[in-house]
Amino acid sequence: MSETATNSAAVRRLTAADGTALQRMLARCSARSLHQRFGTAAPALRTFTESLVRRENAIGLGSWRGDDLIGVGSVHFHEDRPEFAILVEDAWQRRGVGAHLVRAMCDETVSAGWHHATVELLVPNTAARALLLSSCSHVWFSMPDAGLVSGLVMLRPLAAPREGD
Repeated sequence: MSETATNSAAVRRLTAADGTALQRMLARCSARSLHQRFGTAAPALRTFTESLVRRENAIGLGSWRGDDLIGVGSVHFHEDRPEFAILVEDAWQRRGVGAHLVRAMCDETVSAGWHHATVELLVPNTAARALLLSSCSHVWFSMPDAGLVSGLVMLRPLAAPREGD
């Protein structure tokens, strides 16, 4: 994936060399942001880092401002579906970084041959729901269950109606 800039940030795939930058970004995130992404304020950082940069069935994308990683998005390819996850450091939330990452995640998933992706969010994470609804053309959310909301993101537009339909 080539680097693309928006809001002075560039998005590119993460590599093993980005582990230190990822850990620095996680250290700048609030306990609230970490909890909304991981379900805990103290995630297993090593496991998370490795899942983004070393797994064959996942793509990790980073949003960079200079040498600083300011947001990460991941697509984990399960046997039956891809699953999205995203985390933007607090200082960069609501500034377009998340939307740019979501669009890049959609592009990567379509390039891998998928037409949809899923997402699991904590019920109180209304910002993530709003981000997906504003960044993707077709998103559906389930009713909350056990503190989670499941989402289905359609990545390819539905066929336009034909004249006369």
